[in-house]
Amino acid sequence: MSSLLNLKSQAHYSAYLKTHKTKSKAMTKRIAVVTGANKGIGFEICKQLASNGVKVILTARDVKRGNEAVQTLKSAGYSDVIFHQLDVGNKPSISSFANFIKTQFGKLDILVINNAGIGGSIINPEDREGLKQGL
Repeated sequence: MSSLLNLKSQAHYSAYLKTHKTKSKAMTKRIAVVTGANKGIGFEICKQLASNGVKVILTARDVKRGNEAVQTLKSAGYSDVIFHQLDVGNKPSISSFANFIKTQFGKLDILVINNAGIGGSIINPEDREGLKQGL
């Protein structure tokens, strides 16, 4: 079961983690994806998740910055964090990432969408048919 987090405050986030902790070591580790996580709020969310026993996939558009963020976390003792490139505005990038999650983990428990830079779209009515066909 995937969870979509809308983290309004640290208190809300802490309460979420307390109610979703793994109750048995026999259970599989929870898997979290944090988009836009190479700095700022996304980076901090990765720290908090990793410190609570969650395997974290830190994503970012920029491969260099994403890898640097993971190295920073690992140097600080957060060992269960990995990087995968993801541009949430790019369909092939999303497909590649979805395939990675499916093949490597087979599940996703927590999804944190931290992409303030992606806005809505205005669609020209004449283009709707092409969009329906995936063009």
